[in-house]
Amino acid sequence: MRIFAFLGPARVGKTTAADMLDTQLCERGFHVERLSMAFAIKEGMRRVGITKEEQPEQYRSLAQRWGAGRRDRNPDHYVQKAYNKIERFRDLERADWAKLNFDGNLECWDETAVIIDDIRYPNEVNLMQDLDATIVWVDGTTRINFTEPFRQHESEEMANHLAHDSDALDEMLESTDGWVLDADNGVKAMADQLIMYVDRIWLGVWDVLGFD
Repeated sequence: MRIFAFLGPARVGKTTAADMLDTQLCERGFHVERLSMAFAIKEGMRRVGITKEEQPEQYRSLAQRWGAGRRDRNPDHYVQKAYNKIERFRDLERADWAKLNFDGNLECWDETAVIIDDIRYPNEVNLMQDLDATIVWVDGTTRINFTEPFRQHESEEMANHLAHDSDALDEMLESTDGWVLDADNGVKAMADQLIMYVDRIWLGVWDVLGFD
C-alpha cells in the first residue's frame, strides 16, 4: 500500500492535484482509494443539506466550527477515524492478495494507493509519518491572499506557517519523502509534474530521473 497526502493553503489546488494523481495511478494499475481527514465532517454536512458547491462560505464556516469543537474535546478524534479507514483499506488489500495468491492469479493483483487531499494539522502529519506516507506540498503561495479572514482559522495555521518557513517545510517533507508541487503555473504544468513523479514511483528509476 502507498499513501499520498496533500498539504497546502486552502484553495491552492490540493483536490485538483489529488484528482490528477488518482487518474495517473489508475492508468498504471493501482487500485485507488480516496480519503478525507475530515470525512466525518463532510458526511455530517451532507446530512444537513449544505454543499461546498452551492453554499461555499456557509459550508466552510460551519465545517470549521464543527471540526474545532470536536477537536477541543479530543484532538485525535479525526486522526483516529482516518487511521481506522486506512487500516480497513490495508485489510482489504491483504485479503485480495491472499485470495489471488491462493488461486494462483497474483498477476491480477493491484497494489492499493490511498490519496488524502486535506492534511491540515500537525497530528495528521504525524500520522502520515507513522504510516510511511508521502506528503505532497501544493505550492501556490504567490497567488494566495493570506489576509483573507477564513485563513486565520486554526485549520489554516500549519499551512500558513509552512508557506512562510521554508526550513520547516523542508524538514517536514524530508521526513515523509515528500514532494513540492508547483501550482502557480497552471493546471497543465501541475499535471506534467505529477506525471513525472508517478513515473518515478512506477518505474523506480530515481537516479535516471535525477532525484536524490
